[in-house]
Amino acid sequence: MGLSSIQSPNAQSDLGLLTSDVLSWNFHIANITAKANSILGLIKSTCRDVNDVTTLKTLYCSLVRPRVENASQVWNPSLYKE
Repeated sequence: MGLSSIQSPNAQSDLGLLTSDVLSWNFHIANITAKANSILGLIKSTCRDVNDVTTLKTLYCSLVRPRVENASQVWNPSLYKE
């Protein structure tokens, strides 16, 4: 082939956890919060006229919260902002 070099990935996914090449959780946390904020924005825009707190809480607990809590036992206890 040619003299092209192989690029190494910046992050590796294993069991849904993203670990960077320097063993930092920052990429994983940024990815999870972006997904959760996206879903929360979708709920806010589509349910603008819903005034029932129970319905909004059910939507939040079923769509947003599981994304944030997924594998939080792994990265949350020792997280300090770098």
